[in-house]
Amino acid sequence: MDYLEGKTLNQIAKNLTQNHVPNANYNTNWTHGAVIKILENSKYLGDEFFPPIITEITFQKVVQARQDRMRKTTKKVAPSMIRSYPKKPSRIYIPSAIQILDDEIKNNPNNLDLIYKRAELFYTNTKIYDIT
Repeated sequence: MDYLEGKTLNQIAKNLTQNHVPNANYNTNWTHGAVIKILENSKYLGDEFFPPIITEITFQKVVQARQDRMRKTTKKVAPSMIRSYPKKPSRIYIPSAIQILDDEIKNNPNNLDLIYKRAELFYTNTKIYDIT
């Protein structure tokens, strides 16, 4: 089997496409994802209605080879590459400040300065953090 001989999924897919091998949908355009599905499909071992196409030993070798390749290709990130973000600082206003502004706005609903001040205070507390 090509995969056990070291061919990549893309090489196998390209070979199947070039040879116009139809898949289950009679499509001859293969992708590496379609090849993966076939390699991992235990139905090819057969069941009560269909005879096996491959042996259990071959199937297990493919599964093991796939796991080995995935371990090799998984990129390990160096600790220097990991970004650390500062924790969210504590609130930068007195919790009752918005309540005080809300009370003032109730008494003066047309005072845009109070409304803007309250919006700015709320926005500053929930969206922008001083990370220095």
